[in-house]
Amino acid sequence: MPMKTISRWGAVGALAVAAAAAQDAREIAERARELARQGSTARAVVLYRQALEAAPAAEEMALRRDYAVTLGWAERYEEARREFRRVLELEPEQPAWAQREMARTELFGGNPGGALVWLDRLIQDGDRSEATLVRRG
Repeated sequence: MPMKTISRWGAVGALAVAAAAAQDAREIAERARELARQGSTARAVVLYRQALEAAPAAEEMALRRDYAVTLGWAERYEEARREFRRVLELEPEQPAWAQREMARTELFGGNPGGALVWLDRLIQDGDRSEATLVRRG
């Protein structure tokens, strides 16, 4: 068999494996989200770690952001802060809900000044949601 054919089939196989891994990561992450929303944060954290190991780079930021939020819900604030920093390195512009979760992590993690920085940024960007204004107040 010519080398070109082998290389082509090798590339197709690699793409199939990558696609399967991405699908696995999405399914694991969805289960982790369900568990986190049900209050089973310890189990959700384990699943998020598995999803991050299987996820392609293109999906890492969103998974890592959800993982950081879940760590905050699990009261593992230092770990949540570390993960949020990684998220911000991957994508500095985050949606308002994620920034509110960052503020929550700072507040309940013992850093009210850090929470105020996030909340002030949200207000400056035009967020007038009750969730932001109540926490800022």
